[in-house]
Amino acid sequence: MLASDVASLGAVLSREEDLALHHSGALRFHRIDPSERRILMLEQAAFVGVRVHLWGVFNGSPFQEDLRFSRLWQRTVSGAWQVVAGQATRVQAPAPPSS
Repeated sequence: MLASDVASLGAVLSREEDLALHHSGALRFHRIDPSERRILMLEQAAFVGVRVHLWGVFNGSPFQEDLRFSRLWQRTVSGAWQVVAGQATRVQAPAPPSS
């Protein structure tokens, strides 16, 4: 943010935009390997954090990414669980130590 590197700041997608990517076929996953999972249960909500390595195709270009996903689930009045917030972050390799 200090360098105004807007390409690194990411994007915000609505639920509809996210679903449209999958529905249109623009985003297809070929493999998903989870490596970490954390669940924090609250009274009427739960926080779920996972780290996954993904392989797939986005707009015709193959990709592979190491990502962390967070989801906040809330229990509805009917007792069902619903995602109320979500986020994904690319995991970057640590910088080499300076000499």
